[in-house]
Amino acid sequence: MNKTKRQILDTALALFNKRGLAQVSLRTIADELQISPGNLTYHFKRREEIVEVLYYEFVAVVDERFAKINPSEVSLRLIFELISILTETRLKYSFLMRDFISLVAENPSIKKHYAAIIEKRRRQSLFFFEKLIEQKVLRAAELPDEYVFLYERIQILGNFWITSAVMQGNKLTKAAVERNFEMIVQVVYPYLASKGQKEWKKLTAASKG
Repeated sequence: MNKTKRQILDTALALFNKRGLAQVSLRTIADELQISPGNLTYHFKRREEIVEVLYYEFVAVVDERFAKINPSEVSLRLIFELISILTETRLKYSFLMRDFISLVAENPSIKKHYAAIIEKRRRQSLFFFEKLIEQKVLRAAELPDEYVFLYERIQILGNFWITSAVMQGNKLTKAAVERNFEMIVQVVYPYLASKGQKEWKKLTAASKG
C-alpha cells in the first residue's frame, strides 16, 4: 500500500472514530488531509471502499492471532489474551462497533462476511471451552447450550460496550477499556472449576499489577 492510501485510511479512521460514519464524507476526509476531493477519489472512489478496507484490517488483526493457536496452547491465559486483543482492537476501530447496525444494513458484503466470522468464532470458542473442560479448568455443562450462550454473551458484551459507553456519555479511556475487560472475564468465572478459579484469580491479579 502506498503512503497516500495509508494516510487516507489513517485520517478516515480518526475522523470516523471521533465523529461517526454519518458525519464524515469523502470531502471531510479530503479537507482534513488538505488535498482535493479528486486526489482522494483517485485512490478511493467511494467512502464505502475506505470503510471496507478498515473493516478488513480490523478482522485481520484478530484472525492473525487466532491462526497461530495450537490445540496444546488452549488455556485460561489464552482466553484472557484473546479478550484483551479483541477489546483493544475494537477500541482502535471503535466506529465499527458504534455504527455497526447501520454499517451492515448499508453494506451487504460486510454483513455476509461478518456472519461468516461470527460462525467461525463460535466454533473456535466452543473448541476452546471443550479443551478447558477436559483440563478441568471449566466445569461440565449443566444446562442445554450453556457454553453456546456463554460465547454469545461474551460476543454481545464485546461488540456493544463501546456503544453503551458512548450512550452514557463516557469517554473511551484506558480505564474504560480495563473496566470492559474485567466485565467480560468475570462472565467466565461462574463456569470455572476449582482449578480454574485459582488460575483466574492469578491472571486477574497480574492484569491489574
